[in-house]
Amino acid sequence: MIPGLRAELLQEYLRINAPRSLFTEDDARELGVDLVSRAELDEMGKTAWIWTAFYQRFPSATALVELSVPVIDRAAGEALVYCGESTGSLAGRGFLILLRNGSAGRVPVFWQELWVS
Repeated sequence: MIPGLRAELLQEYLRINAPRSLFTEDDARELGVDLVSRAELDEMGKTAWIWTAFYQRFPSATALVELSVPVIDRAAGEALVYCGESTGSLAGRGFLILLRNGSAGRVPVFWQELWVS
């Protein structure tokens, strides 16, 4: 799927991200973002159309971004992460991104689109 992606890195990514991962409030503060759990999104969807509820709760939001826990292989100088972005029910996409160490730090060298709507 991704040229040069080692099977071991993908297996470790799947192992770590199989259970639902959670960023902490400290992680969110460090990134300067609002943290929304999957459970909170599910609750929003029960009371109203999810996007109406989402933008009411976060009126300054421009998108909902979902990130996986990155898997880092320091020895190989690689990392693998998922990033999804949505702005509405039929407006979004998700990527699996392979990063490698470069002169400017870890840089994306390949990304595979997994879904688009």
